Amino acid sequence: MLAISGALLTGCADQEAERQAAELEAELTEVRANAEQLSSRVQTTLSELEGDASDAVSEISHETNEMAVELRETGADLDAALADLESSTEQSATEAKQEVRRLMSELEHDLSDLRWFTIQQREEFEREARQELQQAETEVAQMQEQLAAVDEAARAEFEAAAEEIQAEREEIAEKLTKLAESSEAEFEDMRDEIASRLAELEREMRQVSRSIEQAADDNA
Repeated sequence: MLAISGALLTGCADQEAERQAAELEAELTEVRANAEQLSSRVQTTLSELEGDASDAVSEISHETNEMAVELRETGADLDAALADLESSTEQSATEAKQEVRRLMSELEHDLSDLRWFTIQQREEFEREARQELQQAETEVAQMQEQLAAVDEAARAEFEAAAEEIQAEREEIAEKLTKLAESSEAEFEDMRDEIASRLAELEREMRQVSRSIEQAADDNA
């Protein structure tokens, strides 16, 4: 009778151990899957940030690059922790799993910070671009007022130049509207194009404005 009871207890203990092992393996499988998915998100984010290398001298991009370095380092730590988890024993699996989860939490936080910073970056650029477009509209209006002091022969040429500037300003404004709807992957190229066109627009306005002033002086 005692032998039978002992065998039953041993059998129950074995079943419980198997159940716990199966639960642990299922939990570890879920942790691995979530960690690998997070690692993939990190790599995608870092790849998108590499497109910003041409602007690394700017203060905003410099800060973005610093955040990317931290993200890359934590991602490497997570990969190492996953490797440790794969080679862990049943006794060390719990500790390895906790380390993976800790790094996952840290990466989630870093990704959230980076996404928020990117949103702020977009909003700041869009706000500054709108201000420049508004300033351009004001300057075009001033040019048109100055044309009254220019002789009729030169006026037509300057009016055409002012109309071209206004048309370019409107095209940039349309691009800026599309920028607000762009994906993260599209943002960098669109931002660079808008910034370049705004700089060129400013140069054209200065040149035309100086020419109008000179023509007005000559006509005085």
